[in-house]
Amino acid sequence: MFKMKNKKGFTIIELIVVMAIIGVLVLLAIPKFMGYTEKAKLTEIKSNVKQLENASERYYMDKQDWPRLTDVPYTADQIISFAQEITDKTGQIVTLDATGNYYDINYDKLQTYVQKPKNNTHYIIQNPVGEVYYLKNLTDIGKNMLDEVPLPNNKPTAVITMTPEQGLTTITNITWDSSASIDPDGDTISNVEWDNKQAVYPTEGSYTVKLRVQDSKGLWSGWVQKDFVVINNKFIKQIVAGFQHTVAILNDGTVESWGANSFGQLGDSTITNQLSPVTVPGLTDVKQITTEGYHTFAILNDGTVKAWGYNFYGQLGIGNTTNQLSPVTVPGLTDVKEIVVGGNHTFAIMNDGMVKAWGRNSYGQLGINNIINQLSPVIVTGLTDVKQISAGYYHTVAILNTGTVKIWGRGNHGQLGLGDTTNQLSPVTVPGLINIKQVVSGNLHTVVLLNDGTVKSWGCNEQGQLGIGITTDKLSPVNVPGLTDVKQIVSGANHTFAILNNETVKVWGWNFYGQLGIGNTIDKYIPVTVTGLTNIKQISAGYQHTVVILNDGIVEAWGGNAQGQLGIGNIVQQNSPVTVP
Repeated sequence: MFKMKNKKGFTIIELIVVMAIIGVLVLLAIPKFMGYTEKAKLTEIKSNVKQLENASERYYMDKQDWPRLTDVPYTADQIISFAQEITDKTGQIVTLDATGNYYDINYDKLQTYVQKPKNNTHYIIQNPVGEVYYLKNLTDIGKNMLDEVPLPNNKPTAVITMTPEQGLTTITNITWDSSASIDPDGDTISNVEWDNKQAVYPTEGSYTVKLRVQDSKGLWSGWVQKDFVVINNKFIKQIVAGFQHTVAILNDGTVESWGANSFGQLGDSTITNQLSPVTVPGLTDVKQITTEGYHTFAILNDGTVKAWGYNFYGQLGIGNTTNQLSPVTVPGLTDVKEIVVGGNHTFAIMNDGMVKAWGRNSYGQLGINNIINQLSPVIVTGLTDVKQISAGYYHTVAILNTGTVKIWGRGNHGQLGLGDTTNQLSPVTVPGLINIKQVVSGNLHTVVLLNDGTVKSWGCNEQGQLGIGITTDKLSPVNVPGLTDVKQIVSGANHTFAILNNETVKVWGWNFYGQLGIGNTIDKYIPVTVTGLTNIKQISAGYQHTVVILNDGIVEAWGGNAQGQLGIGNIVQQNSPVTVP
């Protein structure tokens, strides 16, 4: 056979064999080469993971907001996802190579959390959320030298004490004190930090005071807080409604008034109506106020009495008939327990049980056995052991401590409850009435609350003010049907309220001005519920309007408002309760 050789001495067949061997070797080497490549990639990935761990650790120390990596295997997708998360958190672009731009820690910020312990062998880092770590030295910050094991939890616990804790007003001086519970490891408190601590909070509102303490090892407690409410120091203590004006005592003993003022009944030295509360000048240390028609009284804490307003009949008791635009002292009247005001006549119950009266007496409403007006207080003879007095427009009624009732004055509508319409110039007993707890009188009608929680009424009933379902006058006491479990009654001129033991408020009678507070102006001949009115601390009813103080100190008013007697800054009638600003 013919044989050929190439220039190097190889035959064609030899070349073919060599090439085949080389091909086999290449095929055998590719898997191994691929394995080396994969290992290189895994090494690079592990390096990237470490760098990402370092970046996350540094970021965490600065931000305390980072879900740190743990020592578990990662897939390439997880690494990419984590890198993107770092990018999103830091605002810096993170790549997967060794030259990537990683988050760098803010050393100045971090050092605010670094404390050097007594043994000087380690630094302690405590981040703001309370986690504590050892650090070998300060230069290790940001170099992944942080020990992952937290220190034992020997942090102190802070305690806030405030005095007083309740009844805080805008003038209350609060005393703050701090203390701490420390683990028994020899620590002491070295630092105290307060937030929003003040002695006085001059603006009403809700407040929070915070406290944390640091021990001698540099460990801070967590923040503790005290939440509290401060109210205006001038909240209303008592409120009374007159004919078309309103008067209130504030908790500091001063007095405010608003509404009609044509006779000086507001006591502000003018005869100008006021649509919002104004202070009665020079009147302080007031214990009780009372009003009904156009005149007003105040009892001071020393037992003396001030009076102002309409005085045509001598109802101020100051010895003349001159109206008073400012409070004046009622001469010779001291040691007074209570003042009661009628239409144009006035009574004082003394602390010794004696009763004095003055003012209009044209129907014998003073009970002094004549019809002569009295310009100064006189004793109502034969009236002793008095528990309570209420005065209507022309008549007066008293409960004795025995639970019986005395009554006198005009009886034209049967308001005396004696079975006829005869006037009485001296107190007489209302027959059949016993176990009486409270009495109130309107213009021409009378209502009593019995000890068993039921109610009786009598007198004028033209607007249904007796609450018995008809408009016929009653000359003797009758039961108010369906009204039980009553704890207090209140009467206006021609409308009546009952507060039940469950805090429900019932009302009936005249409603032309919306004074019943039921959202309309329809008279009610039987008791109906005042919707949404609960938690009543005090209620007072005037001629056309009604005012209340709620248990939370809020004042509400409704009814006629032509003279601004609701105190809401306008003269718009309100048929339902509104808040007095």
